[in-house]
Amino acid sequence: MTKLTEAEARAILSAASQHASDMGVAVAIAVADEAGMPFALIRMDNTRWISAEVAQAKAKCAALFVTPTSTFQGYAASSPGLATVPHIICAGGGVPIMREGVCIGAVGASGGSAAQDEEIALASLAALG
Repeated sequence: MTKLTEAEARAILSAASQHASDMGVAVAIAVADEAGMPFALIRMDNTRWISAEVAQAKAKCAALFVTPTSTFQGYAASSPGLATVPHIICAGGGVPIMREGVCIGAVGASGGSAAQDEEIALASLAALG
């Protein structure tokens, strides 16, 4: 099993920021390792500072639970207590990075709508091939 590399993290950030620019959305993008620890972060111009915190939280949630954060968004209405579980983010924009069936990290995007953040995070994975 290989680990996420710095070069891959940079490629993810680049792909995500390009996709966000193409959409006309300013976001923060965070890459976390397999344990949800911060690996790389970029905050595009005109992105609110809090978006950097939220992007990191989305990446951590997606890595720890090996699940897109949009999954939890769907459960939030029927299970209000879910939002009190540590590291759960109930909004789209965090996706695990899988290699050979194993989570090697995650990417989180924040600054647009939940759907925009999710689209940007998913698009960034194309950088890994």
